Amino acid sequence: MMDPVGGVERIVKLALTLKDAADTVRQNKELCLEIRTRAVRVSSLLSLLPAESTVALMDEPAMRGALEDLEESLRRALELVAACQAERSTAACLLLLCTAGKQSRRLRKAQDDISQNVMTVIFATNVQVTVILTRNNPPPPPPHPLTVVELSGELPDGLVVAVKKFQHPLQISMTLIHDQINLCSEFQQKNVVKFLGYAVEEGNYFLVEEYMSRGNLNNIIGIWVSLFQIIRRTASGLHYLHNQHFIHLDLKPNNILLDSHMNPKITIGTATILGQGDDITQDAGTIASTL
Repeated sequence: MMDPVGGVERIVKLALTLKDAADTVRQNKELCLEIRTRAVRVSSLLSLLPAESTVALMDEPAMRGALEDLEESLRRALELVAACQAERSTAACLLLLCTAGKQSRRLRKAQDDISQNVMTVIFATNVQVTVILTRNNPPPPPPHPLTVVELSGELPDGLVVAVKKFQHPLQISMTLIHDQINLCSEFQQKNVVKFLGYAVEEGNYFLVEEYMSRGNLNNIIGIWVSLFQIIRRTASGLHYLHNQHFIHLDLKPNNILLDSHMNPKITIGTATILGQGDDITQDAGTIASTL
């Protein structure tokens, strides 16, 4: 089995040796220089791989096989290019003229083999990276019964509000819905989304909240320079909720909304209230935060 790091290092060194050999050829110079170009690309690409990434990628047999094929094609190309370096006698030159076509075909095949194996390595890398990402990011769990669809609307007085419609109202007990409404109506803090009211229409339940014009935190992560202020103010809102014995079960960027001044406010989704003396460790499997 190929040593992951050592195997890649061997290929890089082989490609660099091939490059140096192509610089000093005396015959078939054009073809050898084309092979040189491919060798330089191979060494440049593989040199970018950090050692830890190489080990992870080489766990896959298909990836190891692709690199082994690439190494072999470079080795064959080096032998052919080296044969084009040597000084030749008059007799040897005459013999070479007779076999020049055959040597050119071999060089072209070596060039094509390198190109084909490079493409195979790239494809194998893409597949393996996709597999690794899939393993590290499994599909999200089934939606909680209180999953909502967010809409926006305007009240008769011109106030723009956010409207949350329960996505699966028939699967939710009335007690659970009423608990949610009661929870939301009790909270008054600058970093918690303000609850304005609710409505029931044809079996559908709607929550009405203040409208947050800048969307949610997930939209700006990584691009807003004052992200620390958002985190600090979110923590303030979370601290307030905890003081109310309220545990948010789905705290994540999508549930942190931003007003027109980029002030964050926590929107209430999946949640629970703890009674006096309740031990949250008894239900640790369901209390989750993904912030």
